[in-house]
Amino acid sequence: MRGGCVAANMLNCSLGLCALGLPHGTALAALPHKKYALRSALGSAHPLKLSRATLDEAEAKRTKRLHKRKVDEKRLARLDQMATSRAYAAKDNRDINGLTRGNCNACGVCPGFVQPEFPNTHGHHDLIMYCLACGCGCHEHSEEVRHNKYNGSMR
Repeated sequence: MRGGCVAANMLNCSLGLCALGLPHGTALAALPHKKYALRSALGSAHPLKLSRATLDEAEAKRTKRLHKRKVDEKRLARLDQMATSRAYAAKDNRDINGLTRGNCNACGVCPGFVQPEFPNTHGHHDLIMYCLACGCGCHEHSEEVRHNKYNGSMR
């Protein structure tokens, strides 16, 4: 019912609802002296009252959840591909551009960027820019900037 209301772009009525779902066993009373407010009878199932705001909020959460699931699937596929190609960790946490990278901002579980190295580099050029620990891209890890003695930032 939520999906149908969102797809039909239903607007709220004067009661503040755009849809009213009545499960089996629902008995309602419309109270005319209270602007036709709905009250379920004692012992019956409660109606599902949907407003446009709750529908939009639920749809935004669903879209965010689906996007996160797709990103996680791609990340895990990259990690699996690195494992099958026998990648090993480099000596430092520098990315392909030579920048020192730290914690991951995308997944939040990676302690620090690990540059993958492959015994046979043929065919693995696209995996070099991803972290061996979490599978996220090097651009998603925070860049660690060190300062020199002249108060300028060195990369």
